[in-house]
Amino acid sequence: MEQHSINERLDRIENTLGDIREALMDPDSLLTEEEKRLVENSFDNQREGKMVSLEEIKDARDNSR
Repeated sequence: MEQHSINERLDRIENTLGDIREALMDPDSLLTEEEKRLVENSFDNQREGKMVSLEEIKDARDNSR
C-alpha cells in the first residue's frame, strides 16, 4: 500500500511540474535591446518600401549565374 501512495505523490508532483513548465516564459521568446532595434528598423524599412522580397533575391541570384 505504501508503494501505491508513493506513486500517487510522484504523479501529483509530475503534474505540478508540468503546470510550472507551462507557466514559465521561454527565454528564447524575449528580445534583447539590439534585437528590438533591428525589428523596429525592419518595420520602418517595410513601411518605406525598402524591402526586397525573397522571390526578388532568388530571381537576381538565378539571373547572375
